[in-house]
Amino acid sequence: MGKNSPTPPPATSLANLPQFSARWISQLRHGLGLSRADFARRLQPITISGRPLSWEDVANWESERATVPAELHGTLFRMAHQSEAFNERTRLRPIAESAMAEFKLTQIEAHDLDVLEERLADVRPGKLNNGHGG
Repeated sequence: MGKNSPTPPPATSLANLPQFSARWISQLRHGLGLSRADFARRLQPITISGRPLSWEDVANWESERATVPAELHGTLFRMAHQSEAFNERTRLRPIAESAMAEFKLTQIEAHDLDVLEERLADVRPGKLNNGHGG
């Protein structure tokens, strides 16, 4: 390579990125409402050195005694997205139920909930910006 050739960035292990930290694994597991044993079962049929994952593997990841195997990264990302989607649906459920009752709807579109949530935020008691200048 020439003197002015760009040097490649240093290789970074995915296991050291924040999304695979002990805290992230623990928060993901708790967010899904799973015990360590249930979390390990959810990750199977992936094995470590030919044996099924166990709650001890999860405990080791959460205490930083071991790193998450690369084979699990995709599965963990998918589980995190599922958890986020579930949490969002749970958060929006009361808004949807209120809107459906108030407007006598049998269903409501998800994108309508965002608009409705913004409108409700402006008229809730205790809000300083209620659209009436005070």
